[in-house]
Amino acid sequence: MKHHVHYLFLFLVGIFGLHAQAPVAHYTFTGNAKDESVFKNHASVNDARLTADRFGWANSAFSFDGKQSTITAPEAPQLQSNFTTVSFWVNVRSLPAQGEVYLLSHGGWQERWKISLPAHGKPVFTTHTSSCCNDMDSGGGNELQVNEWRHIVVTHDGITDRMYMNGVQVNEKAYAGNLGHTTHPLGIGYDPIDKGNYFDGQLDEVMIFDVALTAAEILALYTDQSTEPTVATGLVASYHFDGSGKDGSAFKNNATLKNATFTSDRFGFGNSAVLFDGVSSEVSAPNSSSLNSENTTVSLWVKANSLPANGESFILSNGGWQERLKISLPTHGKAVFTTNYSAGISDMDAGDGNDLKVGQWTHLVFVHDGTKNKIYINGELEAEKNVAGTLNETTKDLGIGFNIIDGGNWFDGVLDDVEIYNFALPDLTITALYNAQAQFPGVNSDLVADYSLNGNGDDDSQYRNHAVLNE
Repeated sequence: MKHHVHYLFLFLVGIFGLHAQAPVAHYTFTGNAKDESVFKNHASVNDARLTADRFGWANSAFSFDGKQSTITAPEAPQLQSNFTTVSFWVNVRSLPAQGEVYLLSHGGWQERWKISLPAHGKPVFTTHTSSCCNDMDSGGGNELQVNEWRHIVVTHDGITDRMYMNGVQVNEKAYAGNLGHTTHPLGIGYDPIDKGNYFDGQLDEVMIFDVALTAAEILALYTDQSTEPTVATGLVASYHFDGSGKDGSAFKNNATLKNATFTSDRFGFGNSAVLFDGVSSEVSAPNSSSLNSENTTVSLWVKANSLPANGESFILSNGGWQERLKISLPTHGKAVFTTNYSAGISDMDAGDGNDLKVGQWTHLVFVHDGTKNKIYINGELEAEKNVAGTLNETTKDLGIGFNIIDGGNWFDGVLDDVEIYNFALPDLTITALYNAQAQFPGVNSDLVADYSLNGNGDDDSQYRNHAVLNE
């Protein structure tokens, strides 16, 4: 979860004075396994998957499968301190049937420390100083519960080992001496020494300090990290479809494509929009709390290759009619905006004379502002309906080009520049958005394709409509 990253040191300094310590490793897991500390000791990921964090923010924690998922950071001098604090968030999917799994390990019990999770569910902090070893679990009543996020902190101060859960100390044990040094890497979600003990669950916000934080500092850290950051008003998803399903917003709600292909956009630029075949093409992104605002604006460009023979096809679904909203295209060709809100369910189409034309690009914007639902076509307001209330939240994934909840309702056509905002854009802004996105972004030229055929089918013109060479 990234919103605490750049402010943590200042936060600790502000509370505890200039002697507060910055972490020597900080893996926020916001879209990657980079170390956000000044040391930049980035980790490598093997078969662990990005997932939602404790706040429901997509791609902000890592999920481990309990079979082979690992995250590993190289051994580094800054990790070899005499004392330490290790802080992280954990969500257990299943407890081991026997033995123990490793949550984190730096040198293991053999050389330095490890944090493991046995079948009884009480995390164990093992430290190694001049002699081996000290084991301490979290104590009775402090078992981790399946599918529950928990903040865990362990410290070694040269005299005592301590463990904290959700900001409160749960156990301590006397164990004197400086921590041993190790030549082994930092392992997250497994035992990097013996290559096993794989964890089944999710981990987030792994932090390592080269000192033992005090109880007050640990409580402050928990309080800070357990408070969901305020989401600023703005863009919460932006899919330009320029050769990928990446979300260009700060929330990185990246989408995956299934049986959908990249094609030319409204200007003719290759690999800059997504083609849906009306049979099985799907684009989806994980559910995220960033997409659950009370009001919203959805903006997109659409070109229908055909209208459905019966029923309707789905252009976009965020919870569908069942939970939040959908945008669909019936046989009559007029886009329908359906919202599930605090006072009921509302349907509204774009109105007579506003049916989509097959083979023609159109800019559509759908707005819920807490009072009304609105539909804009090419920058102009074409339909509105009184719909007073807030949009309901959804636990469903975002679906583009199909009905992600019930399956089917596949769209036949091309979509591009799908954008979702967490507030209602005003009329003038929507007009300006259309004008900006309708303007040709390239260089005016008579050259529309340039195939030199120098061993490939690349189009060297600005449109990049590459050809496929068949033998």
